[in-house]
Amino acid sequence: MPEASLEKNCCPLCGKLILRNRFKLSDYAVAYCNHCDLEFNNDFPPLATEKVSFSQNYYLDTQKEAFISQFNGGGTDPSLKFYQQGLRTIEKFTNGRSVLDVGAGLGSFMKMANDTGWEVAGLEISAFGSGFIREKYGFKVYEGDFLTADHTPGSFDVLTFWDSIEHMQFPKESLKRAYDLLKPGGVILLSTDNYNSLITYLAKLAFLVSLGKWSYPLKRVYTPYNKSYFNDRGMRNLVEETGFQVKIFKKIQYPVGKLKLNLIEKMIVKSLYSIESIFNWQSQFTIIAQRP
Repeated sequence: MPEASLEKNCCPLCGKLILRNRFKLSDYAVAYCNHCDLEFNNDFPPLATEKVSFSQNYYLDTQKEAFISQFNGGGTDPSLKFYQQGLRTIEKFTNGRSVLDVGAGLGSFMKMANDTGWEVAGLEISAFGSGFIREKYGFKVYEGDFLTADHTPGSFDVLTFWDSIEHMQFPKESLKRAYDLLKPGGVILLSTDNYNSLITYLAKLAFLVSLGKWSYPLKRVYTPYNKSYFNDRGMRNLVEETGFQVKIFKKIQYPVGKLKLNLIEKMIVKSLYSIESIFNWQSQFTIIAQRP
């Protein structure tokens, strides 16, 4: 593990010292590493620890719109179609049926996978999230940090990171750990925000043109609950650097229904999504890669 990246002003990928932040917001700063082409949150986690940051309040208030459907069973989760498409694609590359969902949230993906015949296990740093999954579904879920969780190397056919790799303190080490936990020929799926997108560039432009006075769009895009703000090129390179062979790379859009937006904001985002799709400049992407 790159000890240097434990310190503020150090890149979480390469550990290089960053001398200047790119954007200074009210209670956190976005830094840029010109060695890795990575933007990252220089004040993560936003609260004392990751466990505190992703406490009950995160699910019930901060990200209420993203998780509200899961309190009703997850059947109406707007991400469900992506989960289903992801599993169908994964099945083209492996006959195995054991999957570890890393950053399991409230268990929506785990339930869907279990219902379609997969042997599911989860890992979640949040005590509230992991407890919810155990109580509601009875699934095996490990509470704690991915890098220190007690899993046997080569024990899973598939690992999934649905909107979770961006929250991890050490993303490169986490992918190396994922490689070790997979059986030979195993598959990894990652889905995360793309900071090489139209919406991101417009948010940056608004911040710069206003000389930093209008930070609202930038704060909505660069959420304080993310450690790393990946772009599509950088994440693809990172996956390959950690030994995986990329099989599928697909740009997608985060469901509008999972965003905390007023009516006007929803209309704006939907319009921007349409423009992004025309130019293949979408705000999220999914990577499916295989361990040789």
